[in-house]
Parts: sequence; C-alpha cells; structure tokens
Amino acid sequence: MIRDHGRRQLSRIEFATLRFSLRFEAGFWLSWEAFSSLRRRFRELMSCLDPACARLLDEHLFPPPFTDPEMARRHRRPAPALVLRTAPSDLRLYREKETLVLEVVFLGRGIAAITPFCRLLSELGRRGISDGRGRFELEGAVGLDPSGQEQPVSVFELEQPPVPLNDALWYLEGLPDPAFGLKLCFETPARLMQGGKPLFRPDFAGIFPFILRRVTSMIQAHCDIDLIEKPVRLMESASEIRQSRNNLKWEDWRRLQRPGAAMEMGGLCGSLHLEGEALAQLMPVLALGQLLQVGKGAAFGAGRLKLGDWRVVRDRAAALRV
Repeated sequence: MIRDHGRRQLSRIEFATLRFSLRFEAGFWLSWEAFSSLRRRFRELMSCLDPACARLLDEHLFPPPFTDPEMARRHRRPAPALVLRTAPSDLRLYREKETLVLEVVFLGRGIAAITPFCRLLSELGRRGISDGRGRFELEGAVGLDPSGQEQPVSVFELEQPPVPLNDALWYLEGLPDPAFGLKLCFETPARLMQGGKPLFRPDFAGIFPFILRRVTSMIQAHCDIDLIEKPVRLMESASEIRQSRNNLKWEDWRRLQRPGAAMEMGGLCGSLHLEGEALAQLMPVLALGQLLQVGKGAAFGAGRLKLGDWRVVRDRAAALRV
C-alpha cells in the first residue's frame, strides 16, 4: 500500500523526459548488443569530460550504495537515475544522415545531470557508439511536458537548461483504467534473475516483485521517498490477479563474448492479459514500472514495459472472428 498522504507523495516524484535527435554521419547497424553496451561505453568516455561534469555523471550513472543499513538491506545497490528507453523499431540499419530519436527519463535528483549527459552524448557521437562506428551529431532535444507536448530544450548550454517537469501523480492519471483488464507487455528483454537463475516463463505473481523492487528502490534512491508502506500486502494482491493469457517467452537478443566462450544474453518478451479487482491497487507500481523499465540492464534499454487496455485487444479479436 502507498503510504499515508499518497497523492502528495506521488506529486513529489518528479522526472523529465527528453528526446534527443542523433543524426548518423555514416551507415550504422544499431544492434541490441551495441545499445545494451552503452553503460560500459559511457564509463569509458567520462574520462574525456571536465572533472566537474564527470563527477556529477558518476554520481547519477553509477550511484554509491545506500548508507542506511535498512535501505541497503531492502534495496541493494541503487540503479542509475536515468533510463534510456528504446523500442524494438529503433534497432535497425541507419543510413547516412538518418536520425535516431533517443528517449531518456531523468528521475528526481538525476534531473540535475541533464547538461553533463548532453556533453557525454556529444562525446559519444564524436567517438562512435561501438569500435569507432556509429558516429553521430547531436542535433538537439525536446522535452515532454505534462500534456505530452514537445517543448524545445537547448542541449548546448553551459548551465542546466529549463526543461519541462512531470510528476508521478499526473503521469498516473493518464493511464488505462484496469477495471476491465490490463495488458502488460515486455517490448525489450526483461532479464529477471532469481537465485542466480533466469525466470524463463513466470506468471504475474512471479514478475510483480521485480517491478515493485525496481520502483521502490529508484524512488528511494533518487527522490528520497519511501513509497510503499506494506509491500507484503501488494504481493498478496498480485497473487489474486487472474491471467487469461500468458504469451511471455524467453528471447536471446545478443551474444556476450567472453574469453574462450560466447553466451546468449536475453530476457522475457511478450505479454500477459490480466484481470481482477486488485489491479487498481497495483496500478501505481505497474505504471511507474512502465516509466522506469524492469530487470537487469533496465537503465540501458532492457525490460521496456508497456501497459494497455485489454478491452482494445479483446474487441479487435472479436472483430476478426465476425
């Protein structure tokens, strides 16, 4: 359950969503392997920035552990304060002068890292995404305001530019009503690990704890808000949800090369169709999971979660049967 004064808590969870336009200088195949390796690439390039920028980025891209023992026990190591949101359609061959629109969410204190991130992105463009390939020009950016409209954002300022800010309360109000069911879809691989082993075909009750842990940890680390009062109750509610369909399956999207070995790296893709009164209680957590993504590598494109109104799916299926 969300703590007392829940609406006020949600209104304090601020984030900024920016869309960066990257124009490639030459043809480049943007693969899942290249995209999901950006964490390592960013770390390499931070040494090229001035020390103040590098320190701020290091704080938000590679945050230190929680100092509070209870928080450390509950949430483990904090994840980055930003999320790169890529869609499967973004992973393709780009021709010379073609543009990729890269959407990035900056959460809480991570909003202060927008200017250093712009400089890091420019440096990535000069040096290339992978082995000198994939050079691009950072043409500009827009920010999404609470109504979803795009507002220009200057990415070339020395100081932090004004950006449209959103809050979780407003974000939740624009999501589907789960009263008639909900479709939950993983568009990029969600790598969910339990006991050191991947979950190959879990049900909703098995997935929900990962979403809950991701959301509460991110909000605690970057907004200083302990959002959920009794996580056990939400887990119990998740076990009451009915699944009318489970289309989740494991997909291997890239090969990780190691000395003497190659290993497939992937995760769960596909959808679940959910029903039950308890969905209303779970919706804030699910919605924030949609914003922040889920599973290993969520900050760099993995576990992109999309929520939809199941009525649309059901009505389309009925129309096809007529």
